[in-house]
Amino acid sequence: MANRFFNQFSQALEKGRVQLFARVAIGSTGAPTLSAVNSKGVASITRNGVGTYTIVLQDSYVKLFNVSNSTFLASGTPTHVENPYIKADAVATLASKSFQIVFLDFAGAAVDPGSGEQLRLQIDLSNSTAI
Repeated sequence: MANRFFNQFSQALEKGRVQLFARVAIGSTGAPTLSAVNSKGVASITRNGVGTYTIVLQDSYVKLFNVSNSTFLASGTPTHVENPYIKADAVATLASKSFQIVFLDFAGAAVDPGSGEQLRLQIDLSNSTAI
């Protein structure tokens, strides 16, 4: 049956749910390179320090639910956990279209993704204050 309200079914009660995707290549110093063609809705990603990255969105949103990650390796083994952690101030900075994520190793220390890794980020947001 067609959805007459044109809402994307996301198995959640949140209205205005939005999913953005980003493809990021990691360089030898942890420097990220955003693929503009494969990253609709994401304006840029910059490295702030070891394991800490700021993602700037093209539009502002009300809520940030989750950032999940799939990693494709050029060679070797992964150097970080599979999902990045969202910094605590992420909701406050969404009005300025940006938030920070941190990659942690298995011991809990901040670490950059390995050189040559291709990150595929899925960013789940809400564009509405209604439930």
